[in-house]
Amino acid sequence: GVASSATQEAGPATKLEQAAIDALQNGRMVRARTLSEQAIASDPRSALAHYVLGVAMKEGDGNLPLSLRELQKARELIELGRGIARPGMEKWHREILLELAYALSDMGHYEALLDVHAELRRLYVPTLHGSDVWPLMKLGRIDELAPQQHEGVSAFGEGGHESGVVAAGEVFLDEDAARGTARKPGDSGARRRHLTGR
Repeated sequence: GVASSATQEAGPATKLEQAAIDALQNGRMVRARTLSEQAIASDPRSALAHYVLGVAMKEGDGNLPLSLRELQKARELIELGRGIARPGMEKWHREILLELAYALSDMGHYEALLDVHAELRRLYVPTLHGSDVWPLMKLGRIDELAPQQHEGVSAFGEGGHESGVVAAGEVFLDEDAARGTARKPGDSGARRRHLTGR
């Protein structure tokens, strides 16, 4: 299936990790959580299991603090050093960073969010510009926008209505917009499947 080819393309997964990923991709959050917990019990250093558990905790349970903890653990385990993914795991690393960005945004951790955006730009998505509009606005640092980000600020309504900034900041990746899967910061209900094209 689509999930299997995405996993092969993104790096090896154990049978249990793959089952957890499949459950997550099919929206079966309780099953994804159960399987990822089993995978972690079997191998506490499974970055993929911590990733699945983090997403399932956010999407299924709405438990943002535990989600953030699991996603940070997944990042720690998949990286050889800060920002360097284990060989063959780059696409999973990218996915973990994306989910981490969504969790940080949902929790209002804007400084950390800016750091993750910078990593995404440096490693995977050099055109990731509009994503910093929202956190910089929330931090009162809108003057720090790079020139290419000023397009987002012009989306403000005449009265400076916040929805203009939300609209400008909702595209984390250009490919999300092309797929129609862009999301607003704080919209934890939106599911994206970057690896599978869903």
